[in-house]
Formats: sequence, C-alpha cells, structure tokens
Amino acid sequence: MPLTSMALVNTKPRDKDYKLTDGKGLYLLVKTNSAKYWRWSYRFEGKQKTMAFGVYPEVTLKQARDKRDNARTLLANDIDPQQEAKNIRIKRTEEEQESVLISKVLDDFFKHYSDGKDPKTITKAEGLIRNWIKPKIGTIGCREITAQKVLGLIQDIEKENKRATAHKVAALLNQFFAYCIAEPSVPIDRNWLNDIKTLIKTAPESHHPALITPQEVGRLLCDMHSSKSYWLTVIAMRLSLHWFIRPGELRTLKWENVNWDLNCIQIDKANMKKTSMSQDHWVPLSDQAKKMLTFIKDNNRPSAYVFPSIRCLAKPMSENTVNTAIRKMGYVGKQTAHGLRATARTLLDEELSQNPEYIEHQLAHKVKDVNGRAYNRTTKLDERRVMLQMWSDYLDDLEFKTQNNIEIKSKYENSLKG
Repeated sequence: MPLTSMALVNTKPRDKDYKLTDGKGLYLLVKTNSAKYWRWSYRFEGKQKTMAFGVYPEVTLKQARDKRDNARTLLANDIDPQQEAKNIRIKRTEEEQESVLISKVLDDFFKHYSDGKDPKTITKAEGLIRNWIKPKIGTIGCREITAQKVLGLIQDIEKENKRATAHKVAALLNQFFAYCIAEPSVPIDRNWLNDIKTLIKTAPESHHPALITPQEVGRLLCDMHSSKSYWLTVIAMRLSLHWFIRPGELRTLKWENVNWDLNCIQIDKANMKKTSMSQDHWVPLSDQAKKMLTFIKDNNRPSAYVFPSIRCLAKPMSENTVNTAIRKMGYVGKQTAHGLRATARTLLDEELSQNPEYIEHQLAHKVKDVNGRAYNRTTKLDERRVMLQMWSDYLDDLEFKTQNNIEIKSKYENSLKG
C-alpha cells in the first residue's frame, strides 16, 4: 500500500530499524534514533542494489517518488542509476575545479605560507604575488595552467632586467605548486617549475663589495671623517664598521635597546634575519662606540630611534642612506654597508687573529656547540667585549696612520711574503 504524507508524519521509532514500503522498490528506512532515510531497491545485471534518495522530511514523498521514477527510466534503458549518479557528481566536481582560478588558490597558499614566517618575508612574498604572479596567471583556471604559461611569466620579468626577482618568483611558485599537489581540493597535480627550471636564466650573484686590506680601510675611515654627508649618517657609517651588524638592524635600533649600565645594545630577534636568530642579539659597546652613541643622544632631536629619518623622527633612517653616503665618497662597486660585515670579519681574522667563534657570534650567525646545539646569544659576551674594544682601537690606529701618512703594515700580506 502506497505511503501517505500523514502516515509519514505520524511515523515513530521502534526498538529496531524498520521499513515503510511505498511501492516499486521505494521505501522509508526508520532508524531507532528517529532518523528517516529514503531508499530505493533495484536489480541491475543480476545484482541487488540500493540507492539513497535523501533524508525525510527534507526530501518529501513526492520528491522521493520523482527520483524513483527517473531512476526506473534509466534502468529501462540499461543504465545503472547509481553509477549514473556517481558519474554526474564526478563531472560536476571536475567542472567546479576547472572554474577555480589560480588567484583563489594563491590566496589560500599565501595563508599557509605565512604561518610562522617573519613579517619581512611575508611582505616580500605578498609583493611578488600581487605585482608579478597574479597579473600574469591569476585569471587562469587551475586546469589551464601549463609550463609555457609559467615560463612566460618568468621570462616577462627577465625582460625587465629583474633576474633576481624572476628567481624569487620561481622559488615562490615552486612552493606554490608543492602546496597544490599536497592539497586534495586543488586540481593541480604537477609542479610546472620542474619542466622549465633549466630555461630560467641564472640569477645574478648576490655580492656585497667589501674592502679587505688595512690600507683600504684606513682610507675609508679618513673619507668618512671628511664626508659631506649629514653628521648622523657619518656616525651610522662608523658604527656599521665598529659593530658590523646588519644595516637593517642598525637603522632600526631604538634607544630602549641601549643598555648603558651593561654597556651593550640589544637587537630584538624580530628585527634579525629569520634564518640566523631565535633569540635577541647582544652587542658589547667599545669606548668609541659608547662615545658616539652619547654624542647622538646629546645632539640629535628626540626620537625613539637612534638613527631616525631626517624628515620624520617617528621613522627610522632609510635603508639606502648609508649606502648612498658610501657611494658619494667614491666607493661604487668597492664597498657597501652590508659589505662592512665582510670587511670586519676579514681583518679580525687575518690581522687581529681573533677567534672565529667570537667573530661569528658578533655577526649573529648560528654558532653551535660540540653537541650541535645553538649557543645562547649572550654567550661569549665578555670575550666579544674584549674583541670589539680591540677592533675599535685598531680602527682608530688605521685612521690615525692614514691621516699622518704612517706606513700600515699588514700581518696577512707579510705572512704571504714568507
């Protein structure tokens, strides 16, 4: 006997699951927890099968009967209704995936990529995606991406003489495609970078020119002394050499990070290079460095920054300020602000015979103990204090001898002469 709407409404659960038959294979399965499911039983190629038509009352009696009748029509044409429904779902999924644009997946990837990264790295990646990747391939469907289109993106950047940027974009895309392959919902199962990596031009060598002889550094110090740059910029150049910390760490240094009692500056790990730091970095102050800091404190306008911008005291000095001053002194292609780190490293090793471990600590490079564990950044502080005082005294000596035309003897050069 066919079911009625009233009978369905009055259906109650029992101790066991039971069926209410409507006819032609359609029935309502009533569960002990009161849930009600439409089912349809049929035979195809000699096998008994059951097909689900949904949940009552979301699927009404009439809708369930319509589903049954449509399925019976397919069955009459030797088509398995269950397999046909599966084929339709697969096709719909493929169509939905084809409509997913690269830009949408890039947004999802960026959220995944940003997790745990430092703000500077996140900002750079965001810029690469916004300025280069999305404009070129963002409107392409995931299933339409090809090696040729990825190569076209890279080559367009190379044509603008931005080979370094091209390599950064390629590296980011490599991570993007790896993310896509690992993400089941993304219809990309191939890393297209692997097909074109041999066609990408070699990235320019990352090189920071640096003077590495005592005579050259003596002349550099004298040129700093007579520099026409703003006095605060000159001190920034000098302290860059005395401390040999990274340019970004110097220009963003705040007075709150200057510990006058301990004669140290403390560089927050948030401002350090991500790959080198897991803790704050402590830098001892030589007498000369402390004197320069005191001069700045007494003569500059109030600011949270030790080296504020001339135009806006609430902002740090521009990242190009020290490099511009060095170039104006005639050191284009010979010396950069970052290269002062290599200058100090070389002379401390070759001329002052300092312990390489102390030098690496001062450079804020990862230094491990005999067990492979990273040293605490306050380790070797006393040893580095002695080393930095010796270094500042040595720089004063080089400048004095150069100013007075006194011969500067190189320990390293003499050793080569035997």
